[in-house]
Amino acid sequence: MSYALLESGAPYAEWEAACAALNKVQFTAEDAEEGFELIRYAEVDHAALSRYTGRFQDAAPEMVVAALHARFNLVAEAQDCGVDLKVTNPNIYGKMLTGPLIPEDFDIYAAFVDAKH
Repeated sequence: MSYALLESGAPYAEWEAACAALNKVQFTAEDAEEGFELIRYAEVDHAALSRYTGRFQDAAPEMVVAALHARFNLVAEAQDCGVDLKVTNPNIYGKMLTGPLIPEDFDIYAAFVDAKH
C-alpha cells in the first residue's frame, strides 16, 4: 500500500500544517490498532472502514484515514526494521498511536527542508 502525506520536498511549514490537521483526529491505542487492521492490506473492507470513520464525528472520513495511514507508516517502518515497538518500547509505540505528530516523526527537519527552498 503506497501512501504519501505530502509531496516530496514540501516546505517545513506545510508539514507542520499537515501534522496539526492530522492531530485533530484523536485516537486511543485501541482505536488506532483497530484502524490499522482495516487499512493494513490492499483489500479494504470499505463498509467496515466507513463504520469505523463514522465514529470520529468531528473529522471527515478522509482525514481519519489519512491520520491512520500516517501513524501506521511510523509503526510499519519500525516493524520493517525488525523492531516490534509494542513489545520492546511500549512508550514510543503508544506515542505513535496517540501522541501528537510532528514533522520530525517523518524525518522532516526545518533546517534541511527549508534550505532546499
